[in-house]
Amino acid sequence: MAKISHFLIIALVFTVVIMVAETEACEMTLYPTNCIVQDCQNKCLEKSPTFTGQCQGFKCVCTWPCD
Repeated sequence: MAKISHFLIIALVFTVVIMVAETEACEMTLYPTNCIVQDCQNKCLEKSPTFTGQCQGFKCVCTWPCD
């Protein structure tokens, strides 16, 4: 009985890890300094319509859904 429940716990953890990985966004730093939100958003959209631009500190980071 202990072996079966141990297996189920491993399977559950594995499933949760996969689900988190699928919803995680991919990202790319577009430029490292002087991030202006509107400029960053526009530059990310120029790269691809699925990109979302945001400032993380002074960096402009483009994110998009990972497949």
